[in-house]
Amino acid sequence: MNREKLQPAWEKLVDKGLASYSSLSDHEKLWLNIESLTALGLWGLYANSGFEHFPDLITNLQKLDFHDLTESVNQISALFSAEALENEPARYKEIAGWPDGFGDKVIEQADSHFWSRAEALEAALEKYIVTHFK
Repeated sequence: MNREKLQPAWEKLVDKGLASYSSLSDHEKLWLNIESLTALGLWGLYANSGFEHFPDLITNLQKLDFHDLTESVNQISALFSAEALENEPARYKEIAGWPDGFGDKVIEQADSHFWSRAEALEAALEKYIVTHFK
């Protein structure tokens, strides 16, 4: 399926998710979370809003059989407090307070691994969308 054909459905999904994430179906959450991940990258997801749905992202990656990427997510998540994982301003505050070089190796390795798998993840997402959004 052509991504351009999916754009109107994607835009509606984003609007719905921003209005009330909890109102999304499991299929919609998977699309929203994985599409955001493929657009922003692993570290980009932490550095931007949307990471508050971390538990769903882990579930979504597992559902698509990307268990290796769940490990990458968990490695970066271990750098943060529980509060920062759930709260964007707290996450920014923690990142700003990190000493120079803190977590660099973990972040670089996890993000590099993510980008090496991003194309396969996008293909799996597209297959999932075609199957569950007709």
